[in-house]
Amino acid sequence: MAKLHQYPPALRALLAAPPRQGEGHRWFYRVALLVRRHHPADLCFQLLRACADRFGDRIVPSDEIWKSINKAYAATRPDTAAAPTWKWPEPSQDAIEKVLTTTAPLPLDPLPIDAGRALPALFSHGELICMGMTQSDGGTYSLAEAQGLAPWHHQFVVPSPMTSRDGRTQTGTPAWRSLANTGARRYLIVENDNGTHDQQARILKYLDNLTPSIRLTIVVDSAGKSLHGWFDVRAIPEPCTRAFFSVAVLLGADPHTWAACQWVRMPGGTRYRPDAEPRKQEIMWARDDFQQQVLGIL
Repeated sequence: MAKLHQYPPALRALLAAPPRQGEGHRWFYRVALLVRRHHPADLCFQLLRACADRFGDRIVPSDEIWKSINKAYAATRPDTAAAPTWKWPEPSQDAIEKVLTTTAPLPLDPLPIDAGRALPALFSHGELICMGMTQSDGGTYSLAEAQGLAPWHHQFVVPSPMTSRDGRTQTGTPAWRSLANTGARRYLIVENDNGTHDQQARILKYLDNLTPSIRLTIVVDSAGKSLHGWFDVRAIPEPCTRAFFSVAVLLGADPHTWAACQWVRMPGGTRYRPDAEPRKQEIMWARDDFQQQVLGIL
């Protein structure tokens, strides 16, 4: 294997700065795009496997590394040009403290709305919805079909409508949930595992007042540590949405939810854990027009 000093500066800089939590997939892909100019795929895997073993924050499956390598080595020039070069900001404790001390929290109170009532208010008749009981057990359905599958028993949903029932992953594998069959972004989910629910509610309130064009629709209790804020970003230009989400990440949001096909907690669904009783993923706050729409459905 080539030594580190034999690589160009851009690649050496990437290898010297392992990814922060939540950015591993993108880091592996970016490194593989550069390594493919120097090594065949098997040597690229050896290099990335050695890097992953030094991360220390989690065990990275070899399949995850190979997915990034296969995607990078199969990429055409337009694919390569489209690879993201921007980074999300690091969380700022100063910014977080300022928001927490100057912003009142949203009033949180469980609403009597389960997933069967929430989905028709979030999606339109005729749209396709991707939802799952578990991370790997799910599918893409029409709204009517989803209603017949007791969505209140499901844990996960994709927060944007799908364009088709099936797509392909970035490695070409057929899948019912992929970027390829996810439609235009409808809702951008802000999730923060840090702090109390009161503190998270203050940050969501601040973000709701950040710009009049991006408004908070509902807040979902994950039945774990976090609240999920559903922000309506339909028809918002991507650079504006990204700038908004950069502020959210600066305030501690998980950057994982930027991926349009990312699973998020089903509003009014159910969370299952092997060591605990099932818990409802309560809708803790909703905009007035959402509540009025749901009341019209009832």
